[in-house]
Order: sequence, then C-alpha cells, then structure tokens
Amino acid sequence: MAISSTQNPPRPKFKFLIVSNEPKTAKERELETTEIRTHAARVSYRKNNTSAGRTSKVSLRAVRDSSTSTGSESTSTENSDNESDESSLLSLRKTLGGGRVDPFDADSVPGLPPWILDLVDNAWTNAWCTLRTHRTDGLVHPDVYGWRRAGLSCPALVHAHISGAIGIALAQGAWADLRSQLHRTQIYHATLAINCVRKELERSKGAPPDELLLSIMTMSGHGEVVDEDERPNQIYAESPLARANRVDIFAKLKITDAHAQAIGNLVEKKGGLDNIALPGFRNLLSLTDVLQSSVKGTQPQLPFVGEKESLVSSRKHILDRKALEINTILGTGFEQAGMVDISTDMYTALLAACELTAALDHFQRDENHPPALVDIVEYRRYVQYRLLSLGPVTSISPLSDDDYVYEVCRIAVLIYSDLNIWPLPSSTKARPRLAKQLRRCLERQGTGLSEDTLPQDLLLWVAMMGAIAASQTKEAEYFVSLLAQDPRDLSWKNFHSVMLQYLWCDFVVSPMAQPLWYQACVMKATMRLLDPDTP
Repeated sequence: MAISSTQNPPRPKFKFLIVSNEPKTAKERELETTEIRTHAARVSYRKNNTSAGRTSKVSLRAVRDSSTSTGSESTSTENSDNESDESSLLSLRKTLGGGRVDPFDADSVPGLPPWILDLVDNAWTNAWCTLRTHRTDGLVHPDVYGWRRAGLSCPALVHAHISGAIGIALAQGAWADLRSQLHRTQIYHATLAINCVRKELERSKGAPPDELLLSIMTMSGHGEVVDEDERPNQIYAESPLARANRVDIFAKLKITDAHAQAIGNLVEKKGGLDNIALPGFRNLLSLTDVLQSSVKGTQPQLPFVGEKESLVSSRKHILDRKALEINTILGTGFEQAGMVDISTDMYTALLAACELTAALDHFQRDENHPPALVDIVEYRRYVQYRLLSLGPVTSISPLSDDDYVYEVCRIAVLIYSDLNIWPLPSSTKARPRLAKQLRRCLERQGTGLSEDTLPQDLLLWVAMMGAIAASQTKEAEYFVSLLAQDPRDLSWKNFHSVMLQYLWCDFVVSPMAQPLWYQACVMKATMRLLDPDTP
C-alpha cells in the first residue's frame, strides 16, 4: 500500500506556562526559555510570512497555504500498511538526510515527510528547471518559479509533482533497492492527483484553469520508469544536446496516452494555446508535445510555440570560417537529389537541421565566439518539430519515385536527429524502431534495387544512417551489406566527403560510422573473392 502523507497536529496559538516555585537546574531553565522563544518565533513567522518573502533564487521550494496540504486528501486505502511502508523507507530517509526540519513548522508543503520534500526539490533542481533555460548559467528562469507557485491553489498539481518527482528519482538510477516501495507511493499520489482533477473538472463549468492543465501534463509524461535496453551500450562521444532539457531523464518515464490525449482536448476547450495565461506554460506544452512525439514516433498534436527564426539570420550564430564552410556543404546532396521539387516542407526542414548541425559543431569547437547553448537548445526544438511534422507516406501500393525518395529521407533524417539533434535514451528503442521502418521502406519497391531510384550518394548516406540505428539488432547485417553493394572503392576520406553533403556531425557520427564502413569494406572484399563478377 502506498504511503500517505502524515498530517501535523494543529499548533496552539497560545503557550501556557505552569509557574512553579520549585528550584530548577540550569539545564531546565535553558530548555524552558528556548521553548518560549521558539513558540514566539513560530507565531511571529506565521504572521509575517508572505509568498514574496519565501520565493528566492536559492531554493525552488514554493510557498503554499496550509489549506492546500496534500495531507487533507484521503482514500479508502490510505490508512493500511502505512507503518510497514514507513519502515521500508527508513533507509531512503537516511540516504537523503534528515536536515530539512523546520523548527517553526512553516514548511512550504506542510504534512509531507522530509524525504518526499527532498525528492521534489531534486526534481525541480535537476530536471524541471531545465525545461525553461535561463540565459545566465546557474540561474533559474522566472517562469519555473511560476510553475511551482501554481500549486498554491491546485492540490492536484502538488500530488502530480510528488508522483513525477519519484519517477524522476528512479529514472536517475537512484535508490533501486527501494523501487517497489517508491513506485507504490508514486501510484498513490498519482491517484490522488487524478481524483482532484476529476473533481475540479466536474466543478468547473467553463474552460479548465491553467494549473489543472499543468497537472495533467505532468501526469502524462511521468509514469513508471521504462527499463533500459538490454543491449550493452557502446560508448561514443555524445551530442551536446543529449542532456538538454534533461530529455535523457524524461524520455525514460512512461507516457500515459490517455493523459497526453486529454491535453489536446483541454487546450481546444480553452480555445487554443493563446488563451493560456500562466507564464511560459505555452512553451512548456509545446516542448512536452515534441518530446512525447519523438518518443512515440508520431506527429505533434499542438501548434509550435517558440523561436522560429534562423540562428544565423537572428545573429545568434556568427559564422566563423569553418562554420561557414560546413554550412555551405551540408544539405547540397539533398538539393542535387531534387528534394526542392519533391517536398518544400522536407527541404526547408533539412536546411534547418543543417544549420543547427553547423552551430553545434561551432559550439563543440569552442572557437571564435561560438553560439550560446541556450539558443541552440531553443532552436533545436523548432527543428525537431519540423522534422516530426513531416507526414509519412501511407500508400499501400508501390511508391512513386518522388514518394520513395521522400519517405526514405524522412526516416533517415529522424535517425540522424536521434544521433545529434534530439538524442533519446536507449530505453525508448527509437533507433531500432526507425531502422526497421527504414528497411521496410527500402524493400517496398519489390525486386527493384534501391539504387535504381535513389542517387548513389544518397543511398550511401541512408544506408549508413540505417546501419548506425540497427547496431546490435538483426537489421544490422542488411544495412552493412547495403553499404558493401556500393560499386565504388571509396576510402574512408572519400566516403566522409560524400556524407558531408547530406547531414553529418563529425564528432558525434564519425566514431559510430567508421567501424561500420570498414566492416562493409571487408564484406565487399569477401563478396568479390566468392564471386569475381561482384562490382
């Protein structure tokens, strides 16, 4: 059974002293004086406490009125097995520390055990605050404080935050030995949040308040932790964006489709995103939509909210010589393949991805005034939105040449995005899923060879994207053999120059691609030994 939050008994407004003429020791007199001063300070603190005085950039702990205490909620199962669960979590309390004790009982979330407060603080400090990045490193964006203060009038949001904070802690890999107990507590608070949401929706006759929508959004993407991929991870240099917005944590948490779908319905009921007043919440909804669409491999359901202007045109990225060279070469292969005529949306999305790649390379080199990571992170959300918005070709009949090139490129560029633009943890299994889709698409043309339709260089890039995504899966041999079928005897240097015409980031992709290319070269040599007629 889940652990219920323990309620503190009401504090007395008056302190009655029993005057005694009996002599007291110095220790007794000191304790009596301390008790009187503590009571006076507690009363004074409560009278003078204001939200403005409690909110600072040192702590993300929001001020909350005692009337919204989560301890006031109750269910039929609240009172059973509490003692056993409390004892089971004793080690967790020791791990987190018991230093968060408020002698004046003026905690911002009264009635909750200190270990829960620590978990919530951990979530705000290490995860949720990254969803709205401040331009100054080390500072928290003001919108983040607003999101936390929203719980002042919404008990559902408090419970949703507790449930989500537990999920974040487990996704970070901590306290694995207490996973079952923490998971029960997570379900308990999620249930309370759902009950509060249901009651509020029944009570509300108009559009749902922003705080309620924030509660549902939190619950939609903070389910139980998805187990990691059992395949051993290969250590390569990762993209600087791998931990941006802590996607590496949030993507490990299971998405509740019913709640995710409810977000779109409630936004529509409010009359659209323009009617959301909570500062920064429109951006947060857009970010959540892009994240969940990336994990599920679907198109976004909400309009994009955020910066759309090019990093170069907005002068957030001043190109140095090398960045200009990379920006000039990247994407030229797509233009030569006729992508401009096949799909304008695809072509503009590819150009945006190329520009982002050049900015990432400049940032990684850290030379000649590179662009700020906060600007790159913001722009990558727009790029990912554009890539996800490219609809798949749904025809069940053999594809036309244009549709074939479009669909193959659409899937391959999503693989590149998972490598460098919007990297997801292996628990999402995004790369194996995309590799399987890419192979299925390449084989849709029946007995015809892929190179009959795809330009030779483009096929080489597509095959390499597939080989990287299919690493350590049953699809891997197919893509390596596709690389080996290229009739040219290309050195790694020549192969690399071909890849730069499409989408390629040296410090991220090359370490993964080079072993696969050499593997394909060995396979080609073996094929020629077995069959001298092999090109």
